Amino acid sequence: MYKYAVVVAGLLLAVPAFAESPREQGGWELRLSSDTVNDFTPQIAYYLADNLSAVLHIAYDNIEAKIGTASDETKEFDFGVGLELNFGTSASRVVPFVGASLAYVRFEETDTTVFPTERTEISGPAFGLEGGLKFMVGERASVNVSALYSTGTFSQEFDGVAAADLELTRVGARLGYSLYF
Repeated sequence: MYKYAVVVAGLLLAVPAFAESPREQGGWELRLSSDTVNDFTPQIAYYLADNLSAVLHIAYDNIEAKIGTASDETKEFDFGVGLELNFGTSASRVVPFVGASLAYVRFEETDTTVFPTERTEISGPAFGLEGGLKFMVGERASVNVSALYSTGTFSQEFDGVAAADLELTRVGARLGYSLYF
């Protein structure tokens, strides 16, 4: 988490001035964020109209826990697209926003703490909602805070054998930083 704080602090100190006005049609937004679901999520948004953007995100997590010589490793991959609506004018210093997304999510877990080693795979589509605030820092950057909700029905495999579908719902929070081009 320390390395992400250093990146965000560096970006805050080097606020660039690129386009004429953020959040207008034809503009771009590059986001770097961390949330309670994924450690690090880069996103890119293109403004289709003033205050309306199409968003692309990719997230990857790799969590490993060691117990003696055994380990439990979990990998998560998340790829999605969405739409986001910002409220306020280009002069607003605090900008409320809401968004919706569709994603493909895949979890893989390898557990060597048991014998024989167990492998679990879960994958499928997910639907997400997000709402929050963007606090403008200068003209071309913002610090973002939001609440997240996602839900989906995923197929499961245990050691290559199909199992019952799993319904999963997550609620979380996100903190991020955006640059506008």
